[in-house]
Amino acid sequence: MKVRLAFSLVAECLAQSPGTFSVAGNMVTPRFLHTATLLQDGRVLIAGGGPRINGAGCSLASAELYDSATSMFTATAT
Repeated sequence: MKVRLAFSLVAECLAQSPGTFSVAGNMVTPRFLHTATLLQDGRVLIAGGGPRINGAGCSLASAELYDSATSMFTATAT
């Protein structure tokens, strides 16, 4: 699943104009309705949400980090 980041703070970290989109790598776990928090070191913490397919009423107890320097997602502790 390709993810597009649309956060103005992330866009600024990527040397783009605020409000622009960039194609990133694949998430470790496909999810929707998750949170995305910009960390002080420029990475983005993506947590929670639900599974993409047949996930009505389910929540994911996982998180991952997106690193704009490498355009990669890595799993973190739950």
